[in-house]
Amino acid sequence: MLARIHIFIWLMPLLLIYSAHSDAQQSLVLSNSGKTNYSIFVTAGNEQETNAAEILQSYLQKICGTKFEITSQKADRQILVLSLENARKIFSDAPSTLGLDGVYMRVYKNELLLAGGGGTGVQNVVYEFLEKFLGCRYFASDAVLLPRREKLSIPFSLNYTYTPRIKYRYINYSEAFKGSYAAWNKLANISGNPNTVKMPGWGLPVHSLFKLVPPEKYYANHPEYFALRDGKRVKTQLDLTNPEVVEIATSTLADIIKLHADDTYFSVSQMDNDGFCQCENCERLVKEQNSQSGPIIDFVNKVAAQFPDKTIVTLAYNYSRKAPATLKAIKNVAVYFCATGVNRAISFEQDRSPGSVYSDLKEWKQKTDNIFFWDYVINFQHLYMPFPNLGILQPNIQFLSRNNVSYTFQQGWAFSEGEFSELRCYIIAKLLWNPDINVSEAIKEFTDYFYGAGGVYVNNYINALNKSVRENKGVTLFNNDAPLDHVNDFLSPKQISIYQRQFSLASDALKKAALVYRKRIMNAAQALRYAILEVKGKTDRGNTAYYMQLLDTFKNVAAEENATLINEGTMNFNEYYTEQSVYLRQKFVNSLALNATAIITKPQGYIPKNSLAVLFDGMLASKATDKKWVAFEQPYVELIIDLKKEINFSSIKINFLHDPSFQSLLPETITFDISDDNKHFNNIGVAKNIYQGLGVKKEVKPFTFNAVNALKARYIKVAIKMIGKSNYSNTNRQPAMRCDEIIIN
Repeated sequence: MLARIHIFIWLMPLLLIYSAHSDAQQSLVLSNSGKTNYSIFVTAGNEQETNAAEILQSYLQKICGTKFEITSQKADRQILVLSLENARKIFSDAPSTLGLDGVYMRVYKNELLLAGGGGTGVQNVVYEFLEKFLGCRYFASDAVLLPRREKLSIPFSLNYTYTPRIKYRYINYSEAFKGSYAAWNKLANISGNPNTVKMPGWGLPVHSLFKLVPPEKYYANHPEYFALRDGKRVKTQLDLTNPEVVEIATSTLADIIKLHADDTYFSVSQMDNDGFCQCENCERLVKEQNSQSGPIIDFVNKVAAQFPDKTIVTLAYNYSRKAPATLKAIKNVAVYFCATGVNRAISFEQDRSPGSVYSDLKEWKQKTDNIFFWDYVINFQHLYMPFPNLGILQPNIQFLSRNNVSYTFQQGWAFSEGEFSELRCYIIAKLLWNPDINVSEAIKEFTDYFYGAGGVYVNNYINALNKSVRENKGVTLFNNDAPLDHVNDFLSPKQISIYQRQFSLASDALKKAALVYRKRIMNAAQALRYAILEVKGKTDRGNTAYYMQLLDTFKNVAAEENATLINEGTMNFNEYYTEQSVYLRQKFVNSLALNATAIITKPQGYIPKNSLAVLFDGMLASKATDKKWVAFEQPYVELIIDLKKEINFSSIKINFLHDPSFQSLLPETITFDISDDNKHFNNIGVAKNIYQGLGVKKEVKPFTFNAVNALKARYIKVAIKMIGKSNYSNTNRQPAMRCDEIIIN
């Protein structure tokens, strides 16, 4: 036995020597204990390679404490940072092409080659190397993971080639414009203020028709250039079949192209409203092509034919999203397909019905191979509302990839913070580069690093939120939903309690953690605070003090984060705080109509989307467009209120929501009749619209009838006539009169 021990002790040094030798044989050691005999090689005078090499040099020094010299002198042991063209001069077996932004990494004996395509590829390969093989992550501008390494070694077996299928990757989140975010995550974004930076390659952005034929220049003398609507020429869109309009637009675009000669993309696209031309010629084309895209493609083809070396981009958006029946876009016309009006609870491929994204995109693919894709990944009406669409981001981007959609604009919100802004931006960026990543793993990596010890609970919250959507079959999720719309599914009282528990655990876990993690958890919880204010705050008959305290926290955390907006540009935090403070204190109303019932008699059989019961629940609605408002999507509605018994009253007050950009229109008149038997009614008066000249800003407006003498009745007939059409609309929504509490006293 002793002899065996002696033999083992004798063999140990040999085993260690063999192990070390074996490890050396298996990997290329670039640095050890801050020392290296490697340099970084670039082609002399190549600025692109030199810039990429300097990025690599900087981060390698941070990771392993070693500074690698950059040289244009070829030597035996080097990291070569090269364009593919220059790499092939040295390594003939390198790929023949990588596209503009593809990457190639390979160990050749004692050398490591990092080669990239002719566009951003050389920069991309450096960041891909740092991420894929050194474990680095650029989660956010203030959350960069650079794992320390005493020994930097790369396996000899390294041989990696990747070219992304989606070539133009742009994300409209504020995070994507910060620091080195876009470069690290291989986006087309430019670092800077999103209000001022220009999208790379674009000489003229979308919604451009009035840039080409300005109404202020032409409308007075040539109204025939503009859309015919209800017999009048109006400044909503252009008359695209007017040959003079084609000529002017072409001439103006030529001038713009001269000023932006280095740019590739120029938009010739509809304005952001639904006021398309209804003249005889336009209507003929619409009928021939079975789509409003008919006049658009016909017009854009004529303009684009004059600029064959530029890509002229038009929109398939709202009313024009359906492809034309036979017209095809000419070679240099690109169609920017916009995924508006989409249920975000399911993926594109799960809805193949006529008019769906799946069906419409398939039709457009038969008309052109040049498809750009514009997607909407947040809730624009409620930037802080929990929006559980993380589960469908991957299948949707994979759908684009499989359909060879090489250009995409992912619209978040670039001008303020919102629900999980950093996480969403990061996951979308990763998916655009590689649609087949493990999303759950990527989310966990992010939450673990970004939220520290609280990350596991944030991840639990995200999983619970998305699970609730999956398990509530039939739930829908749109980009303008309100929190109260989901009180019966993922924002039910039960679910909110689950979410609160996870954030409570996260806060407990971070009590002794660095301030940065505690601040991030407080900010992440903003979505839950908003949901509680907008859901429970509108349905709970007590606890006003609790909601006021929650509102204070919501505002204070927003101020800490320099967050400014609650929704897409119409309400800031200070306005929200002021209005909610008033609302929480005044949301209860005294009314003789409390718990009354009502039926709609005209139009016969009409049933509004929301329950009439909310009109008599004794709680006012706030400005949010949600289920507290009954939406009458009819130009005339008549309902009969049953007060359950005869009462004496002298006034009737009904609140309506004015929000023309969202197609919420006020009544023109409200006529009131009363009855004792629900058969014979007597007119008692009319409340007329006194609110002329209102703008686009959302407002709650009361309509009031005051009787000269006290009245007595059990039944009250209310006849509501809509004021007309919105001049501000940029949606496909049906016009509606949104009515809240009916207050009788």
